[in-house]
Amino acid sequence: MAEDGEQKVILNVGGIKYETYRSMLTKYPETLLGTMFSSRNETLLHPTNGNEYFFDRNSDTLSKWKN
Repeated sequence: MAEDGEQKVILNVGGIKYETYRSMLTKYPETLLGTMFSSRNETLLHPTNGNEYFFDRNSDTLSKWKN
């Protein structure tokens, strides 16, 4: 479970929005999302609506990644 004040992240994949925590993504640093959200790449991130990141991909890509 996330701690209070932990950063929520919304991944908008092909119009389907998935909400998670940044710590969940960085827990697996060898993955694309883990690398993307690591602190060393923070300056490269350009969210929309504050904490939403759009991926122009088929939403089935993350269909198995829920919860």
